[in-house]
Amino acid sequence: MGSHALPDALLELVLLRLDSPLWLLRAASTCKRWRRVIASDAFLALHGAPPAVAGSYYNQGGSARPRFEPLPSLSAAAAIDSRHFALDFVPGDGKCSWTVKDSRGSLLLLYREDGSKARRQDLVVCEPLTRRYVVIPPLTTPPSPSVSYWSATAVLLDAGGSEGGVGMSNFRVLCLVEDHDDGILACMFTSGGSSWRQTSIVRPLALHLVGVAAGRRYWHDGKRNMVALDQSTLKFSSFVLPDDGIDDHVALALGRDDDEARVVARGTAGSGTHLKIFARLRRGRGGGGEKWALETTIQLSAAMLGLPRLRSFHLTCHLPVKAGTVQIRVPAPGRAARFLLDMETMVAERQLGPDVAYERKAYPSEFPWPPSLLACSWTDDNARTT
Repeated sequence: MGSHALPDALLELVLLRLDSPLWLLRAASTCKRWRRVIASDAFLALHGAPPAVAGSYYNQGGSARPRFEPLPSLSAAAAIDSRHFALDFVPGDGKCSWTVKDSRGSLLLLYREDGSKARRQDLVVCEPLTRRYVVIPPLTTPPSPSVSYWSATAVLLDAGGSEGGVGMSNFRVLCLVEDHDDGILACMFTSGGSSWRQTSIVRPLALHLVGVAAGRRYWHDGKRNMVALDQSTLKFSSFVLPDDGIDDHVALALGRDDDEARVVARGTAGSGTHLKIFARLRRGRGGGGEKWALETTIQLSAAMLGLPRLRSFHLTCHLPVKAGTVQIRVPAPGRAARFLLDMETMVAERQLGPDVAYERKAYPSEFPWPPSLLACSWTDDNARTT
């Protein structure tokens, strides 16, 4: 009995035994009936498979398009052909330069600049596996005719709706220009739209980006003043850290119990080997102030880190993946030692591997999920047939 003779209920039971999202995506590309069963809400609720990372893109510079490298941990049986993730479907001749600005889910945000005298610049959102793309309308800001995407920060976000997730019909692009008329210009483009939404805030002198945590982007002036941008509502707020005893080195972390942002600063008292953790007391209302308070102070020691001595340390700009922790670097001959410090138990875990401060930037790419693409099959010459 062929698979087409199986009732949907039995076919669903067979497909539920595929525990890898990669195998499910391959099954979904077999025929329209299988795709319909796999993409149904009932099946996805039973399977519950998370999106699978296929690999990462790396910028090569110049006219070379970004290169895709498959995830090394994929088994030989589940190995993928890198040609399926090539970016040759995005229009552009040999004179264009290419840069990956960001990635989210199965989407890439590309910066494309042609080699003509006009030096046309575009932002392009694409989904490599399905070979779909959309060119974002130009961003214009009076009195300047256009914004330079090269120096601007551009990131991909989901559309912010109740469904969640991100896809070609469900994304937003946030563009930040930090030196626009002595202020920070924030612009948002939503999929399906035709124009950008804009807002701005006056930029204090020496303001620099700290990072992103809990959906907000933070800047610090090197003293006690900070500015935050809610990336969902596109609203700015400002606040002052309530402590004079901190230096110009701050970082971000996430609280273990509430997943809210924490501002982590180095203290200046004594030998300067302690941390101060600040938490937000109330939510700002966009454009106004908000209050933060000192939550805890951690005195670092060589014994805590398992080192013979501790003279100084640095906070890293990378947000720790694990909530309730802060990441620090201790200078050492040859290569700095990195630690993940639990803000509650004060237990430090040494991090192995290369120093993140010098790693090349990788842009992870996931398989599209849920599998809502047209049923198709891939041939050896990388052609897609429906």
